Formats: sequence, structure tokens, C-alpha cells
Amino acid sequence: MALVMSMLRLMQSSRPYGVFISHHKRAAGTLARWFKIMLSEKMNERIFLDSDDVEYLETIIDITSAGTENLLVLITSETLSRVWCAAEVSSAWSSGTNIVLVACDGCGVTHEDIEAIPSVWTEEQRTTLTNIGVSFQSVKDAYLGLLAKPVVTLDRRGADLQEHELAAQRVLGLCTGISRNLARMISPGTNSNDLASFDNPGLVMLGDIQGSEQGSCCRVIQLLLQRQLEEQICLLNPDLAALDMKSLHIIVKGAKAVLVILTQGILEHAPFAACLTACAVSDAELIPVRADESFLYPDPLFWENLVAETFFTERYLASCGTELATVKATYTLLFNMLALKFTSHGTESIQTTEIHLMCGRILPLMRPDAQPPSIQVSKSFKRNSGRESRRDSIRISIRESFRRNTSKRDSESTHGTGTPNDKEDVEVEEAF
Repeated sequence: MALVMSMLRLMQSSRPYGVFISHHKRAAGTLARWFKIMLSEKMNERIFLDSDDVEYLETIIDITSAGTENLLVLITSETLSRVWCAAEVSSAWSSGTNIVLVACDGCGVTHEDIEAIPSVWTEEQRTTLTNIGVSFQSVKDAYLGLLAKPVVTLDRRGADLQEHELAAQRVLGLCTGISRNLARMISPGTNSNDLASFDNPGLVMLGDIQGSEQGSCCRVIQLLLQRQLEEQICLLNPDLAALDMKSLHIIVKGAKAVLVILTQGILEHAPFAACLTACAVSDAELIPVRADESFLYPDPLFWENLVAETFFTERYLASCGTELATVKATYTLLFNMLALKFTSHGTESIQTTEIHLMCGRILPLMRPDAQPPSIQVSKSFKRNSGRESRRDSIRISIRESFRRNTSKRDSESTHGTGTPNDKEDVEVEEAF
């Protein structure tokens, strides 16, 4: 009955979707969300994304063959070998649905990839395709046809806003049967690669911009928050910001809050650690956001490795005006309050709810006298207020350490190289 109802709803319009986004969820699930956000601001038709349109998953092949004007394929390393991606491309190709390709991070369609697919699929996967009416030969024919299609290239590393926007525009240029929406609801934000473009931001975001999916996740959070807060958000690229710590301190000095996006491996990334200590020196509230299910909170072994310089060296941190003891204190400060959550591969409804909760934490800091009644401060945030004394003492030690390091660098630049003072590290350690 559910399948019949889905088919009836689908048949109400010959092609109810303007674009269907085909992707490998693990490698490009967040990129698919980011593309849906960018495209939805530029076109009037609906966009199909499996995370949101779960009621139609049973009829997904019918949609790609007759329910969408365009099939947008986000090509990552495993896209072509995924059974459902193959079925979507095959059905679209066989029915004449327009196909638009985006090659991510150097991936693409090659003869070698096509010939290797039979060895990748299991018997069970072949049976799945057969049961939905898709043969390997039809998949091969479709993939061979893709070799002649124009390709939009996208380098996701750095989540460069201009490059992503240009890719979205090129995708629209290759689409058929859609109408453009020339009015933009809100600016997507300032490019994270240009520190000079940030003008006294009230809210700063810090996360892994170089990672392919992680960078897309940061952009999605940035834009969704801007829509609700109606405020521009400064998204920092740690790898670039760490090269100009003086400008970074100026940027975060007037910020009310710093959203720290937690993804796998971010705590071991040296530029991130250096930038986070700069944020801790300011008066901005640090707000952790767990945006990756594989992110692990620090355990005793993590702290041992941190102090043992397994992740990054004291020498590198010194070049950024900080030290291991201060990084440890900053990480302790960050995890002294309950982290918020963002489900990067969640539905639009789930993500909207999570962004709403973020606003409940942020708004009292940004506009203490103008908090909308519809957004309430979470109970977990109220419980964390009992830890303020501990957080304050840690933060005082971080600022004292920063002042000592600044004075020492100034003295060394005037009188020559000095010697490290182990007593300073001990004082920071004792503070937490």
C-alpha cells in the first residue's frame, strides 16, 4: 500500500523534481546537502536528496527515469561502484534523463573504472540490481555514455566559497528544464581564505576546512546558522589563520562566541590547536559542536600523546605564540561544557532542529537583551553554568600564559634568544 501511495503521489506531476542528486553517502553525503542548499537558492524546482525524501526511496529508479529533469552525479572515488548509484545512472541514461557530472577531487569516469566494476560487486548486489530491472550491461552502456559528457570539476579541499559557487553555476548551466531564481535569500558568507575580509565578527567558526566532507559540513552549518540568526559568520581556515596569528587575535578579540566544529582528527591538527588557543585568549565563549559520529572525545591516552608531542611539536606551537601546556588547558576548557550536535548526514528536519538548538546557545551571547521567545536556552546549557568558576580559572591561566609568551618573544626580538622557562608550563598545568 505504501508503495502504491508513493507512486500515485509521484504520478501527480510528470517530473516533480528539477534535480536528483546521486552520490555516495559516506564520501559525499554532506557535499550533497551543500549542493542542495546552493542550487535551491538559484532554481525554483524541487531537488531530490535521499536524506530528505525518504518516503520515495522504494520508487527511486522511477524518479531518476521519469520523475526528474536532471540527474546530478557527484563523482567520488567509490561512486561508480555503488549499486544504487549505478542503478540511478543506468535508469536515467536509458530513459533520456539529462545527466550532469561533478568530478570531486580529481575523480572521474574512466574505461579502467568501468571495466573493474564486475569484480567489485558481490552476487547479492548483482541480484539486487536484477530485482529492480537493471542489468550490468545497461550500467556499462550508461557509464560509457558518460565518457562523452561535459564534467564540472570541484576541488573540495579548503571549502573555497568562490569555487563551490562557480561549480553550482556551471551545474545549472548544464541542467535542462529548470527556471532560474535570480534573487538570493542571504549571502553564503565570507570566504574562509581571506582574513583581511573579516570585519569585527560577532560569531566565529573554527573547524577542519581542508577535509573534503568536513569542509562541506562547516559550510552547511555556517549557512544554516546565518539563515536563522540573520548574522554573517566568520568561518576560519586554521591552516591559513595560523600563518597570521596577529591578525587572528584581532579578529576574535570582539567575537561573542566561537563555534568549534569537532570532526575526526581535528584535535591532532596543529594549526587548529594554535588557532583555538588564540580564541581562548579572547572573551568569546567556546561552543563545541560534534559534527562527526566518528569523533572521539579525549581519553587518557590522548592526553599522554599530546604532552609527548606525538601530534605536533612544542617548536611549531612556539612559532604560533603558544605552547603544549596552553593547548592542553584550552582543550580542557573546551570539553568542560556539553557539546552540541550536528548530524551531517541527517534529514533537513533534523538539521533544522539542531541548528535551532545552536541558536538557543548562541543568541544569549550575541543579543542578551533581544532573545526571541521562540528560542529557549537549553537545560544542558543552564546546568553547565555551574562549571563557570572552573572555566574562568582555566581561562585566566591561558591568558596569563599568552601574556608571558608575548613578553618573552618581544624580549627575545630585542635582546636575542632566551631560554625556555619550565616554571611557566607548570603554572599553566596547575591551573587545571
